Amino acid sequence: MEQVAAHQAKHAPKRTGIGLQAVAADEAGQEAGLHREILEWCKGNHCPVIHSPMHRKSSQTPGSPDFTIVLKNGHVLFAECKTKAGKLSEEQIVWHHLAYRNGKTVYIVRSMAEFLGIVRDLTE
Repeated sequence: MEQVAAHQAKHAPKRTGIGLQAVAADEAGQEAGLHREILEWCKGNHCPVIHSPMHRKSSQTPGSPDFTIVLKNGHVLFAECKTKAGKLSEEQIVWHHLAYRNGKTVYIVRSMAEFLGIVRDLTE
């Protein structure tokens, strides 16, 4: 809760550049590749997906995860893609915390193998 209060105090009315982080070109490329792999997996497995693309500023709520995926067994997977060194923004920390308080987990995904392991755990 301290992180939430600190975030709210820091970002009261004068917010600009919400949720944007500068990343090295190779890290952005790695994350973009992971986005493409997950989208292909969703398409191939007939799972509806809400996706926040990386190439433009999102119109979704600041901090919301990159992917919301409806799995075949009815579970909903919230996934945030990050490179090995990638860190959550303050907005993401708040969003993830509030989701957790309401009974949902946002999974941080750094590789396709990790994504597939999470899917397997949720669908078994």
